[in-house]
Amino acid sequence: MGQAGLGRRAGLDRLLVAEETGAARQPCLIGMHLRSQKRLGTGGLCAPAAQRDREESGITLVELAIALACAFVLLAAAVPGIEAVRRELALWHDARVVESVLRWARYRAVTANEAVAFMVDEGGARCYFSAAATGGARESSIRYMSRGVRIAGIPARPVRFYPSGNAAPAGTYTLRGAAGAYRVVVQFSGRIRLQRD
Repeated sequence: MGQAGLGRRAGLDRLLVAEETGAARQPCLIGMHLRSQKRLGTGGLCAPAAQRDREESGITLVELAIALACAFVLLAAAVPGIEAVRRELALWHDARVVESVLRWARYRAVTANEAVAFMVDEGGARCYFSAAATGGARESSIRYMSRGVRIAGIPARPVRFYPSGNAAPAGTYTLRGAAGAYRVVVQFSGRIRLQRD
């Protein structure tokens, strides 16, 4: 090594000793290296020793295992809650479906100027409306209940909507599921409302 190479090496050693002992920071002797490290956003050789250690460190296998174990414990605790929310949403959705088919039947009675009956199949697995005169199900109105939800309570006679928008007889449809029950109430005026039991 030439004289110039030894001078640079000695200066670099002084710089590293000054950083480790906490002495005042001296300018970096390798100017090109410092500029390239600033461009890359790293501290390089002129950065404090603690900063260099942080940049080179990562997570250990033990830290990763602990983080994964915590995630699995939280997930296991959340699964029963997720199932309860799913059951509640299925029941709410089906109650809204029955309510919307009832509203659609009323609308059809008013616009087609004919009596329309709201029907529920035996077992409460599906509902639909039909023209009261013909009794045939309107295919586009057939709706099926979700798994675990049934229309458990129905009026003695099917509710009919008339061209005036009124309903006779007034009645209540009760939907039951694992999450509880909803009631869809039809009044004589044709008003339809949803209630949580």
